[in-house]
Amino acid sequence: MAHFAELDKNNIVKRVVVVANDIETEAGPLGNNDKHVDGEAWCARFFKGGVWKQTSYTHNFRKQFCGANFTYDPVQDIFIQPQPYESFTLDSNSDWQPPVAVPTITTYEDPLGEVYGEPQPIYGDPEEPTRVTGQTVIIPEGKSVGDVIIKSYLLFWDEPNLRWGAKDKETPVNNFIWDASALSWVSE
Repeated sequence: MAHFAELDKNNIVKRVVVVANDIETEAGPLGNNDKHVDGEAWCARFFKGGVWKQTSYTHNFRKQFCGANFTYDPVQDIFIQPQPYESFTLDSNSDWQPPVAVPTITTYEDPLGEVYGEPQPIYGDPEEPTRVTGQTVIIPEGKSVGDVIIKSYLLFWDEPNLRWGAKDKETPVNNFIWDASALSWVSE
């Protein structure tokens, strides 16, 4: 299948459509070559107007597969993603970069031996049924107490404060702020 993007007057992608590879054009079937100008003309005829550019689902040309609100840059002949945040700027590769580099630490260690799930009290003294003498520890299959599980932080960009934040996957959730000068996460 071939994919074509319809552009508005500012080269912003309005929509992307899928066209069968076997549609015949003057240069042969659409599926026979990339950046098919005849395919773009076919779309304009079939959809009754518009400016069309082929986009590659496999990222083989025009930098990346585009979607609605991408920008087509006719000078570089590429599609550029929408700006994710006001503070992000385009680099020399036409990729958006934050004002603070993405954190280099994206995972944390979670040692086993802690309680997983809800603690289940074990009552060992029939004379004092409210006294807890132990807890059930749920260990993932194939792991032992003392093993470590590597978990990923859930990273997010905090635009109002121009910084990276993260949440862990614990209960309750812990929040962190990236300290770019120390290259570490700080509890919030």
